[in-house]
Amino acid sequence: MRATAIVVMLGLLAGAGLLLLPGDPEGGDPAGPSVVLITLDTLRADAVGPGKNTPAIERFLEQATWFRAARTPAPLTVPAHVSLLSGLLPARHGLHDNAAPPLGETPEARGWSLLAEEFRDARYDTAAFVAVRGLFNRVRAQSGFETFDIPEKAEMDLGYQAALSRVSAPLRWLRERASQRPFFLWVHFFDPHMPYVAFEGDEQRPGTKATDPSAVRYAGEVRRTDRAVGQLLDALGPDTIVVLASDHGESMGEHGEFGHGRFCYATTLDVLLAVRAPGLKAGAQDRAPRSLCDVAPSLRKWCGLPARDSDGGSLDGPPLPVVVSEALYSWRAHGWGQILAAYDGRYSLLESGPRLEIFDRKLDPGEERALDPDGHVAYEPLDRALLDLRSLSAAGPEPSTIPYAMTPYGASRNPVKGYLPRNENAKLVDPVSRMTYLARLDPLTHDISPAFDAGNAEALIQIIGKLRELAEEEREDPSVIYWRAYAEMRLGVLRESDLWLKEAIASALEAVARGHRSQAVLNVIFAGGLRAREAETGRAALAAAVESEIPPDLSNAEFATQLALKIGDKDALALGRTMIERARGVVTAPEQRRALDELEKSLDELEKSLK
Repeated sequence: MRATAIVVMLGLLAGAGLLLLPGDPEGGDPAGPSVVLITLDTLRADAVGPGKNTPAIERFLEQATWFRAARTPAPLTVPAHVSLLSGLLPARHGLHDNAAPPLGETPEARGWSLLAEEFRDARYDTAAFVAVRGLFNRVRAQSGFETFDIPEKAEMDLGYQAALSRVSAPLRWLRERASQRPFFLWVHFFDPHMPYVAFEGDEQRPGTKATDPSAVRYAGEVRRTDRAVGQLLDALGPDTIVVLASDHGESMGEHGEFGHGRFCYATTLDVLLAVRAPGLKAGAQDRAPRSLCDVAPSLRKWCGLPARDSDGGSLDGPPLPVVVSEALYSWRAHGWGQILAAYDGRYSLLESGPRLEIFDRKLDPGEERALDPDGHVAYEPLDRALLDLRSLSAAGPEPSTIPYAMTPYGASRNPVKGYLPRNENAKLVDPVSRMTYLARLDPLTHDISPAFDAGNAEALIQIIGKLRELAEEEREDPSVIYWRAYAEMRLGVLRESDLWLKEAIASALEAVARGHRSQAVLNVIFAGGLRAREAETGRAALAAAVESEIPPDLSNAEFATQLALKIGDKDALALGRTMIERARGVVTAPEQRRALDELEKSLDELEKSLK
């Protein structure tokens, strides 16, 4: 791993107000260029370009350098974006998937800084407009942005705002800003992400329908995003530095994977990365190995910001010889092997639990014909890069449980304390070999909420039965028990049945006993207790949550307090206080700590009334 040296003295002088910014002789407004970072969530690298009906992006590629061999450090939204905004690999910023614990609130607290913090300190205006509620701000990736705009509500019950609606907010910010200072603007679009939605307003070709195959609807999502990107690019001046990047790709059934996050094949690791900046040639195509970690050190260099420790290099300089990536979700959720990958621009090395394969991307771009790594000319340098990756440590310790974020990423049981040595990883199940099982599990988990929303109790009963069958087949995977508990809880709520709610609580405890330690499982227990008609069911739920010993987050503490107040006796209040006190060991943000204080006051008031 090569890292850019930390300029300690410059940082100290700047913090003390003794260092003038580059091009800023009087200490006034900075003279550097404005920067716009556009991230396209879940965009495959091969989904844009000539012949793809993405005219706005094609025009931009003619103005920019297109990095054709760029890769993401992790095929999940949060760790990939934090790597892009910091220049650090997940091993060093500490966020390995979307259910990661929050970052430290300041650069001093976490030991490294985000680009927005650096641009803000350089007296740039900083703003971000993201398409998903509660994802980036939950982990505090908004730090440094003077404006951090999230949609007030999601569209189409998908959890995000579509690109053609989302783009209006950054366009308004650009149009109405009164400052003459340069700016750092981040705009995030989410459309190509599952579920793929029909795009009827398609000017490039006939619109898609809800019944069209997934690949067709995905292409429609990309074209809709392209139109929004075009509107944004048209509003920017020619001297603005523009970075256009996807955070990760998407599998359409390649290697048995649908979606992203589980594997480290090219379909999810290859990303779009194109940059318009001084020193980069318009219309050029760079085919050297590059990483999203290269973006931060490049922007620091081009904008005159102090250099920082980084796992990337500058995009206008020589590339790193090898870029590395990880996918730890299958290990965290199911207890299967960790997946690591290394890529030198031609050959890729994949380690998936006991599986070790090399692919020649020049002759086999889809990585369909694995080569024997033994004696292969590329094996030693690629393997050395994975060894170097294993030597890195996360920026800080994780809690003993994984916070709930977005389904299914909250269903995690293994906190990351480091990468497994190869001999230990080789003893675990190869995640690639479990795709038949996942192909049966994933549709069931995705069908729970739609069945509940439709009021279809019979569909929920069928889902529960199939999850029971899977649990018998895959007894080492506690996540299937969690999903059964979740489905039982939904059925209990739908039928107003304490019997099913008790089943949900029992299944949740079984998942905990098998090693499932997400805070999502606590919410299943609390939901069962809160919706139960019998006080004893609620009391059992509260006691079960305490018995699980899973450290609760703020939402867990809120549910525990509601349940304790509903039961309304001294024993329940004592259990509620236990959950609040445990949450104090997890919750660190001042506003959340104040919320815990308010929860405790509500218990105090009830206790006084009982005396």
